[in-house]
Amino acid sequence: MNPKAVAVLQELQPLYSRAQGDQLHLIDVLNNLSNKDRHQKLPVIAHGLRESSMTFHLANGSVCPTAIVNPAVALEDGAEIEVPEGTVKVEVIGTPVLVIQRGHDGRHVRVPHHLRAMLDYARGEIVPKLAPYEHRA
Repeated sequence: MNPKAVAVLQELQPLYSRAQGDQLHLIDVLNNLSNKDRHQKLPVIAHGLRESSMTFHLANGSVCPTAIVNPAVALEDGAEIEVPEGTVKVEVIGTPVLVIQRGHDGRHVRVPHHLRAMLDYARGEIVPKLAPYEHRA
């Protein structure tokens, strides 16, 4: 292998990012998912809802709709919501936030957000740096 290509690969390794607490490098995350996928099924779970809205049906027959909850913030699973007095039915709609659970410590990868970021990183950072060393047969 070309020594310059080896140097590029070493530069791309996230060795130093592992010491930065919760902020793992995307390659670390991809490696973690790859290792997990080889040994067990990836646990994809609905972590919550984004762009959610609620409608409250009151005992007197009236309906009390709410505006969309902040679209940038997900309504997490198990979230407590304030319900108007006299509510007999609550309807909640929204877009599910899917995640791949990475471990028992609560870390997760948002699908497709983090996967898209990994792909963008590979296309923007890895491929251009390694392309000069590609040998086509």
